[in-house]
Amino acid sequence: ELGFLPAVWLWAFSVGPVLRLSARVRTLVHMLQRLRGDLPCSSTNTGAGEPSTNTGAGEPSSTSTVAGEASTPAPVSPPAPAPVPPSGPSDGTHYTFYVYRAQSDASYPPKNVNAANLEGAMWYLQNAPQPRLGSLDGQVFCQDDVCQPAHVSDVAAISFAALPSAQCQGLRGAAGQLDDLPPDNATDTALALEETRSNLTALWSWGSCRQYGCGPFEWGQFCGCQPGCKHWHTCCSDYEETCHVPALTAAPVPPSGPSDGTHYTFYVYRAQSDASYPPKNVNAANLEGAMWYLQNEVMTEDPPKFGITRILRYKVQMRAPAGLLKKGMNFGVRYAYDSQKCTGPGKCETMYSKYGFFIGCNKFESMYPFPSNQTHYPGGIWYSFPGQGACDAPATGAATCTYSYTLPSEEISLTELEGSKGQSFWDNDDDTANVAKVQAAADLFKQKYPKSADLETSPCDFNYDKFWS
Repeated sequence: ELGFLPAVWLWAFSVGPVLRLSARVRTLVHMLQRLRGDLPCSSTNTGAGEPSTNTGAGEPSSTSTVAGEASTPAPVSPPAPAPVPPSGPSDGTHYTFYVYRAQSDASYPPKNVNAANLEGAMWYLQNAPQPRLGSLDGQVFCQDDVCQPAHVSDVAAISFAALPSAQCQGLRGAAGQLDDLPPDNATDTALALEETRSNLTALWSWGSCRQYGCGPFEWGQFCGCQPGCKHWHTCCSDYEETCHVPALTAAPVPPSGPSDGTHYTFYVYRAQSDASYPPKNVNAANLEGAMWYLQNEVMTEDPPKFGITRILRYKVQMRAPAGLLKKGMNFGVRYAYDSQKCTGPGKCETMYSKYGFFIGCNKFESMYPFPSNQTHYPGGIWYSFPGQGACDAPATGAATCTYSYTLPSEEISLTELEGSKGQSFWDNDDDTANVAKVQAAADLFKQKYPKSADLETSPCDFNYDKFWS
């Protein structure tokens, strides 16, 4: 809920509405120079540079690391003694300058590490995943929800000392608290405080719950759309109208009767271990989407990760619920399922109550909600299947009968697919090679199940604006 605040503070404290990079760096230089004493140049990486993870049941995790730097640096051990040729002094020019590292409270010397000038360090803080609150003068400002201001009277340190208040009490509380700070002689002081206040206030006009979805806070948001945001005073300006709904009652999901939606029949695929269970409260994919998952998450190790040994194929029949059809869609947002629990984006229960237990889908090309970058599997689609929407009879479109599936599933093994190539089958990851992999899997299913019908991929017509409005 609060992991975004350090990055938000850097934005609010030093970035104007047009994100003037040079002004931001100059402001931070000014404040650092006014801090009492020397700033330490040693600590481990903050969360930046550590892997960030996006997971769901059958959904890939994605990791991101700073260029070439390990997520968590190992303890630095002294290098083996070896003379550096030539061993004598040089006549080179002597330079003295500052370098900067964004780090946690751990300490070790700046040896065998990367560092930057201030512009480079600021870029790292701006772009690296999962930044965490650290220390600028060797003190932990906020720990266990108890704020400890730095013992520095300078306005620069006082401004940074407001950061823990922003974490523990909410940014609006921190903005108000700036009024109580003792002034310090310079016009720069008043300007810095005023810019901080105005930027904190302006922060809530950036982003919206309609954009982010209603649910747990995720890195990159400028404001919150989760119930706790009211307590912390960090809600987006449209939180009430977009996300604040009365507590759900035991009333049936309206409308409860059959719909007049189009009846679709198509195949979905799951990469799975030898365990068997029905496709309820899970994610699935078209063949391109399943092959992308295998390429990027499973076949990165030998033996394959997660014990996955095969690709399953189910024939699904679906009809959209009336609530969703009224919005002009057959498919809703593709939710992530983690251990058969719906984890978003947004509040699954709220949207299922609004629309019925719809099948969700997302085209890879939309890059929402995941994968969030371009892939080399054109046409990839992922689906979500709420267990409450499954029914034995052909789907009627009632809120609790939006799809049915055939058992047993059809399957091919990864060993059959790879053939004599083994894991080298997965070596190339470009559009041409991946289209060939998808075709190889399709041909193998055709070879094993020649009597099965050739079915077209479902029309994934999810519309972000219509769904969240």
